[in-house]
Amino acid sequence: SFGCFFQPKIAELDAQKLNEINEEFPIDGFGYTSDVGILERGQVQANQSLYVLLNEMGISQQVINEVSNELKQSLGFRFLKENQIYYRYRLHSSTSEAHYAPILIIMESNIRYVKVDLTDGILVQASAKPIEIRFRQVEGLIESSLYESLISQGHSSGVGMELSELFAWQIDFFRLYRGDKFRAIYEEFISEGRIADMLSLEDLKNYKALDSKVLTGSFQGLDVHALYLPSYGAITLQILQIMDQLAPAISEETWAKQFNEVTALAYSYRKHQQNQDSLSKIIDYAQAKSWAMRIDNGTKNLVAEALHTLPESWSAAVGHTTHLTAADDQGNVISLTQTVGPNMGSKVATKDLGFLYAVSLGGYLGEYKPGDRSNSHISPTLFSKDGKLQLALGAAGGSRIVTAVTQVSHRYFAQKNPLDRALFLPRVYPFQDHEEVKTLNAAIDPLLYPIKMIDQKARFGRVHAVALDTLTNSWIGAADPDWEGTVEYYNRP
Repeated sequence: SFGCFFQPKIAELDAQKLNEINEEFPIDGFGYTSDVGILERGQVQANQSLYVLLNEMGISQQVINEVSNELKQSLGFRFLKENQIYYRYRLHSSTSEAHYAPILIIMESNIRYVKVDLTDGILVQASAKPIEIRFRQVEGLIESSLYESLISQGHSSGVGMELSELFAWQIDFFRLYRGDKFRAIYEEFISEGRIADMLSLEDLKNYKALDSKVLTGSFQGLDVHALYLPSYGAITLQILQIMDQLAPAISEETWAKQFNEVTALAYSYRKHQQNQDSLSKIIDYAQAKSWAMRIDNGTKNLVAEALHTLPESWSAAVGHTTHLTAADDQGNVISLTQTVGPNMGSKVATKDLGFLYAVSLGGYLGEYKPGDRSNSHISPTLFSKDGKLQLALGAAGGSRIVTAVTQVSHRYFAQKNPLDRALFLPRVYPFQDHEEVKTLNAAIDPLLYPIKMIDQKARFGRVHAVALDTLTNSWIGAADPDWEGTVEYYNRP
């Protein structure tokens, strides 16, 4: 018999030149590495609840109740739907019994999902898979139909449907002829190698109108009611409560300087409102006293901000917003602020509905992913005493909304100005706004306090307010004299 023996050449390696090899695990579309477990896909069965899914994962009933409450309060998520897709991570095990990592992914569309992560505490978060945007161009000659021309070029049938819906008002797609030419450039959204539907009928069906969370603070012995995110009511409360604990201004210079310092401090907390610990600090009256003391002795510290990451709306000269305040003879009052975004929003309206769609999830209000709510400086505000409303107001004007609301409120309650004069008196904004310097028509000495006069309309917010006249028990209305708003009333027959 014959045999063959192979002996490999062995080379000695210098131990000092050996580097430790770190195993790297790939990251999936939900942000987890494969060492967490094996990703398993499931589909919600009839009458299957969140409790059943989490209980199968070994989560206690107490934690399940806490997760359920957090989902309702934070995301408006109440129950699973039959056939809804979910994912869990099955732990690596040598036994047949299933054990899961404390992570549950609930799909709301093919890219949007709700994540429940109980690895370290309770984390409930709306998120989306990474998306790649590709630009594609399609052009050709119609032989029989637009649909067949697109399919023959390797484009999806959905492109034809989108084109026909988008240009339905400009092009009669039932009167296309052989030999007609077409060309279109469109964006394709890719997630995990597949085309992702950014907005579907399922998304619209699952749209939720969430209840606002009302925050309450104190100013001049009154209760102040403002809205939590996506409104900036927390910052409004923060400014008013700090001003409430500063010494009354002895001059317009002092008043302007106080508001300048307080607003600059409060605005540095804008990006921290979502954190519940930070929110508690922002609206705490005792903390406001501490900030007031630091402002008085010149030791205030601003929260650092990366200026290049600030949303466009935070520095835009003019905000794109509308506000109205109304009251009736039964004592009902509403303060309403709304916006469709800059320059008439998306400029798109559904044919039979007649209203414009907003465009506020891009760079103007900040970068948001699907499932997020876009935050803005909108801040409708109510003041009450012993449960009876005293003042309702709000403003348009982008980042000047909060400064307008707080300064008019201070002029009215702390300085005891009539409502129309409170709207008429000058306002300040603590950030660079304009290069042109003129004489200010107010009792502020520019030698004592440097100011710049802005000779343009509505650059400091556009306020509309309704106040209760306690002597006549009637409502008084006022519209900002720096804009085209009006005050109207109607006598009931």
